Amino acid sequence: MSKVAVCLLAHNESEDVVLRSVEAVRRCEGVTVDELVLIANGPAASALPGLVRRFPELRAVRIDENLGIAVSRNLALDVTRSPLVFFVDAHMVLARDALAIACAELEAGACAVFGTYRTRGRDGQLTHRDLLYSAFAGKRDRREPLVVSHDRFVGMTGGICGVSRQHLDGLRFDTEFALTSMEDIHFQLRLLRRGSPVVYLPGMVADHLHPSSLRGLARKRLKDARAYALLRRRGAKQDLVLPRSRYLFPAPLVPLAALLCAVTRGALRRVVLAALGVSLGREVLPLVRAGGLCRSLPMALLDRVLWQCGTLAAVSPLGAVLRPPARTLPATATVSEADPESERFVPLGLLVRDDQRHDYVHLLEPVRSDRLPLTVVAAPAPRVERVP
Repeated sequence: MSKVAVCLLAHNESEDVVLRSVEAVRRCEGVTVDELVLIANGPAASALPGLVRRFPELRAVRIDENLGIAVSRNLALDVTRSPLVFFVDAHMVLARDALAIACAELEAGACAVFGTYRTRGRDGQLTHRDLLYSAFAGKRDRREPLVVSHDRFVGMTGGICGVSRQHLDGLRFDTEFALTSMEDIHFQLRLLRRGSPVVYLPGMVADHLHPSSLRGLARKRLKDARAYALLRRRGAKQDLVLPRSRYLFPAPLVPLAALLCAVTRGALRRVVLAALGVSLGREVLPLVRAGGLCRSLPMALLDRVLWQCGTLAAVSPLGAVLRPPARTLPATATVSEADPESERFVPLGLLVRDDQRHDYVHLLEPVRSDRLPLTVVAAPAPRVERVP
């Protein structure tokens, strides 16, 4: 079997959550993990020295700037050498057989595989997050592996996925998505455009440890709106086919119907209300089939309304006003590695933003950042002066 690298990506996770994620990887059965790497920025980076002392096989890398998950995934490809690379969010706890199931599919010729996650409450029961996710992502009824296509599209779960390095042929995650989302969907669409096999594996499962809240849900939907607008622009520029998926690209019927109700009267309003009822019924039906309706209905309706409002904001002319501005990423960021003996971070290199490729160039040798350009370009040939 090919060598396997597992890259855990952390940002705002607590130390105990990251610890559970690391221990879950070490408990995986049926596969030997040759490289275990933890890439962190933000608050999670402070726990790295303690983790490498506890797990000698763990390589902990810190980025001193929050550059987004796409940069972390690309850096993981740079610092590992194994043919099979898995990206796992540091708040995911892998099932014991998740890696074995994924490795078998990658060894069989898949370019990328991805799984699903479940969130458990204090009582051990699945909460509304998994119910929503599985129902609306079209993953609830899947029991067998599915080769994804535009006609049978299932959105990639970037928090639990794996790739075969030899099939990537230099393809990397687009860092223009920065701190939003859908960089994994964009990566998946580019693979499909190249004809590379992408497989959804229902048996590749992880437990999601992040709590969910109404505030976090609303904030995520605003980010999704900006990411959706960016995905549309990237799709038009790169000739990507955006599949018609209810989960990813739903028609914003609910907010449009609500607006029409405010300006219509009489029979026309009744028609609009009937259409709104049908639309909401279509949204709730997957939850009814999945069970747990009483516990999940309020959050489900709120989630769908927020998601559809975000979609409307992304495609409407007012989208540029309604969407929050994207954060400008820094030109450079320092990469360092936790040393278990000295309990310090040893400089590993520098990340330099390359605006032409929407990526960061990883310089293995530390270089003074004030001598680096914002965009990495080929140096001009030296001019030779002739002496008369």
